Amino acid sequence: FFMAMGRLPQNRDTRMLLATSLRDKIRIHDDRGASAIAERLDWNHQEDILHLVGIPRVELVQAGQTLRSREVHIDRWTRVTSFVGDISATVRPPQVRPRTQDRFVQAAMGLGGIHPVGSRPEGLLTITALHLELESVAAGKTWTPGLMRAWEDVRVDGPWEESDIQARGDEFTWDVAEDRIRLSGAPRATLRR
Repeated sequence: FFMAMGRLPQNRDTRMLLATSLRDKIRIHDDRGASAIAERLDWNHQEDILHLVGIPRVELVQAGQTLRSREVHIDRWTRVTSFVGDISATVRPPQVRPRTQDRFVQAAMGLGGIHPVGSRPEGLLTITALHLELESVAAGKTWTPGLMRAWEDVRVDGPWEESDIQARGDEFTWDVAEDRIRLSGAPRATLRR
């Protein structure tokens, strides 16, 4: 982030950077291995939220997982990242603990446990929606995903244990801290295996 904004060397003018606007092929890298590519970046010191816009989409990559959307807002105080418009997330599928025969239904209904590490490394779970938020929680000196919430025209496709799934609904919540997934819809959510 600071490299993209051009932090001043120590022997130069060290006045605090209060705001910046960057345009055209912005690349951001942080110390946790995450990177982003965007066409526009706006930031000011007072709110400390990075506003990224992509043409056509912003791309965030970390640990082999990719999230794309037209706009991304990264709140550095609350550790919430919001994605808006034309969202596509490719993430590692959760590992469901064997508690019942139909493990995905159990997890989707908020009853089953999941682990955020992929169960089938050859495939990634794809989540599309109009809105998505990621909330991070402190884990020692680093920050890890605590909650993923997607809403409006949610689609979840990809590997789940030994089969593939197609799920549709209005809201998808993956609470990593509580070890639960929930899919809901009005009038109903659908799931195919």
